[in-house]
Amino acid sequence: MTNARVGRDGVRLAESLATVIAVDFLRAALAGVALRLRTRHPGARRVHQQMLQNYAYPWSIAELSRVAGLSVSQFLAVFGREFDCTPQDRLRQIRIDAAKGLLARGEDVLQAGTAVGFRSPSGFRAAFRRLVGVSPLEYGRSGRPSPDF
Repeated sequence: MTNARVGRDGVRLAESLATVIAVDFLRAALAGVALRLRTRHPGARRVHQQMLQNYAYPWSIAELSRVAGLSVSQFLAVFGREFDCTPQDRLRQIRIDAAKGLLARGEDVLQAGTAVGFRSPSGFRAAFRRLVGVSPLEYGRSGRPSPDF
């Protein structure tokens, strides 16, 4: 394989990753708008707002249910109905979205994971790869969406 071919292949890979990141960024932005528009239960809306504002905090289900003003079982039922996922899954997605922003701005992987509330680097890497499809390091190194995107 020649260096020119390796270079072209590398450029194609970078372009592909940049496209995936841009599409993912738009999908997340649109999903967030849709989520805010359809959430009707005031307690679920309060919890979601708290998660968005304080995603690094180590929320427990008991604390979130208190924010919602519901019992734990009521809260889990309402949240699941409103968001089609568990509170833990939604918080994880919010944290990953925040980490993507930090990584796109050049933040170190370990610092990004810690800043958004993951307690262990391996837990952050596993969650990131599962939800985004690439490792945080790959995401940070690839063609990042521009800040004006």
